[in-house]
Amino acid sequence: MMSSQLAVASRLRLARLRRPRPDGGWLPASPRVRRAAVPALLVIVATALSYGYTASAWLTDPTTTWVGNVGDPEQNQWFLGWLPYAIGHGLNPLISQHVLFPDGVNLMWNTSVLLPALLLSPVTVLFGPTVAYNVALLLCPPTAALAAYFAIRRWTSQFAAAGGALLFAFSPFFFRQAQDHLHMAVTAFVPLFFLTMDEVFRRQRRRWWVAGGLLGLVALGQFFTAEEFLATDVLLGAGVVAVLAACYWRVVAAKIWYAARALAVAAGVFAVVAAYPLWVQFGGPQRVPGTIHAPNVYVNDLANLIVPVGQWLALGSAHGMNQSWTGNPGEWNGYLGIPLLLVILLALVVGWRRPIVRVAGGLFVVVEILSFGPNLHIGGHVTTIWLPWQWVQRLPLFHNALPNRLGVYVYLFAGLLTAVLIDHVIAWVTTAVRAGKSAGVPARRPWEKLRAVAVGAAAGLLIVVVLSWLPAAPAVTTVTEPAYFTSTGEAADLPAGTVAVVLPYVSGPNLEDAEVWQARSGFRMKMPGGWLIVPGPHHGVEGPTYQVFGEVFPDTTTLDDGLAAAVRAEWRQWGVTKVIVGPGPYDQNVIAGQVSYILGGVQPRWTGGVAVFDVPQ
Repeated sequence: MMSSQLAVASRLRLARLRRPRPDGGWLPASPRVRRAAVPALLVIVATALSYGYTASAWLTDPTTTWVGNVGDPEQNQWFLGWLPYAIGHGLNPLISQHVLFPDGVNLMWNTSVLLPALLLSPVTVLFGPTVAYNVALLLCPPTAALAAYFAIRRWTSQFAAAGGALLFAFSPFFFRQAQDHLHMAVTAFVPLFFLTMDEVFRRQRRRWWVAGGLLGLVALGQFFTAEEFLATDVLLGAGVVAVLAACYWRVVAAKIWYAARALAVAAGVFAVVAAYPLWVQFGGPQRVPGTIHAPNVYVNDLANLIVPVGQWLALGSAHGMNQSWTGNPGEWNGYLGIPLLLVILLALVVGWRRPIVRVAGGLFVVVEILSFGPNLHIGGHVTTIWLPWQWVQRLPLFHNALPNRLGVYVYLFAGLLTAVLIDHVIAWVTTAVRAGKSAGVPARRPWEKLRAVAVGAAAGLLIVVVLSWLPAAPAVTTVTEPAYFTSTGEAADLPAGTVAVVLPYVSGPNLEDAEVWQARSGFRMKMPGGWLIVPGPHHGVEGPTYQVFGEVFPDTTTLDDGLAAAVRAEWRQWGVTKVIVGPGPYDQNVIAGQVSYILGGVQPRWTGGVAVFDVPQ
C-alpha cells in the first residue's frame, strides 16, 4: 500500500515538472531555484549590456578615459576620490577646503555621491578615481534592473518583471543622465523606495519594525546618493498614500496602526544617521541660499515625448542633440516614443480591472505632467499654459528640484505597465499552445484569430520599443594628467596642505581638468580654483586671480603692474607657495610668462609636463 502511494506521488511530481512553462522548460523546475535563477540571469544580461555601452572606456584606458562628457563627470571623479582621502586623513568628508580655497565647499549642497564613493573606496584607493567612476557607471544598470525587478515582481510574473526592469534600467533617462550626472544615473533606490513603501502601507507581511527599518535604510541610501530623488520620492509617495486613503479609507483605517509604527521606526533610523549631515547642509559653512538653477528651464519639452535625443534613430549627425529646447542635452531625458505610448495604452486596456494598473497608469500621467515644469514647453517655445509644478515648486526645497528629472518615475511606471502587458502576452500564448496540443480542439473561432493578431501586435510593439530606445554611440572623454600629477609624480611628494594655484584655472563646467589632476595625485595640494555649488558663482570669488586666469583663454586679459600687484597680494593672503602651469586651451609658454611677470621675474622649473613656480614668501 505504501509503495503504491509513493509511486502515485512520484508520478504526480513528474507531471508537475513536465507541465509547460512560460520559459519553455529551459530553467530549473524547482520553484526555489527558479526564483533565484531569473534575477541572477537578469543581472548577467544587464551587466553585459552595460559593459557594451561603456566598452569604449574599458578598451581604451579606464584610468584616463570614461564614457560621458567633460565637466560634471570630472567633478564626480573628484567626489569619488575625496571621501576615501578625507576618511583616511581624519578630515570631515562633508566639507572640503582642497578646492575653492580658502572658503572651501559644503559637499552636502553638491552631488557628492557619498554612498557610492564609500562603497567604491577600495577601487579608488587601488586604481584611482577614474577607474572608480567607470565601475560606478558600469554597475548602474544592473543594480537598477535588480531593484526594479523585485519591485515589479510583486505584481507580475518573473519574466514579465525582468522585462519591465530592463526597460527601466536602460531607459533614455539613464542614457542621457549617464553622460553627465552620475548621481542621476544611480537609480536603484527609486524602485526600492516604492517597494518598501508598499510593504509599510499595503502589504504589511513583515514585522512592522522590520518594514520600517528597511524603509529607513533605503531612504538613507537615497539621501547619500541623490538627495533630490529622496525629496521627490517622499513627495510622490505621500501623494499616493493620500489619494488611496481618500478612496479606500476603510482599508487604510485597518492598516494605519502598523504603518504609523513602521514610519516611526523609519524616521528614527533615518534621523540617527542623517542628523549631522543635514546640520552641515543647513547650518554648516558655505551653505547655499536661494535657487541654484534658473526656474522653468530644465523641464521636459512636449516634443521630447516623441522626438528622440541620443538614440540611434534620431535624425542627423548630432542624433537630436541640436534641438532648440531649453536646458541642455544632458537633461533632455523625456523621450518615450510612439511605440511605448501604444504599449502603455494597450496595457491599460487589458489590465484596467487590476488596481495596480490603474494606480500605475494614473501615476504615469501625473508625473509626466509634473515633468513638464511650471509652464508647458513646445519645441523650445515657452507657453503661458499653467501646469501643476507651479504649486510644487513653492514647497520648501523644491525650488531647487529639476522637473525633467521626474522622468525616472515615468520610466518606472512604464516598466511596470509593460510587465503587465508581457504577462498577458505570455498567458495568451501559453493558452494557445496548450489548446493546440489538446486533442479534439474545434476549428479556431474568429475571436481567437483576433486574439492571435493582438498577441503578435503586442509582441511586435515591445520589440519596436527596444529598437527605438537603442542609444547612439556615446561621447567618450580622455583626460591624461601631466606626469607631474600622477600618483608617482612630484605632486605626490608635496608637503600635505600645500596651497597651489593650478592652471588652467577651474572656471567653468567644461574646464575642470585640474580637479581630476588633484584627485589622481592624492590631494596633496589645496587649490583656490574649482567648480562646485557654493554661495555665489560656482567658480568662487572673482578676485584678481580669476580676472587674469579665470577665462578659457586667460592671455586675453591685459596684465599691468597694478593688476600683477593685486594678484600677488591675493596669493600672499591665501598662503600660495606654488604656481603650477599645466597644459590647457592656451599657449603654455605665454601663461608661464604671465606668471613670471606677476612674480617679478621668477623663472619656472619645467618638469613632468608643467611649469612649477616657487612663490617668494
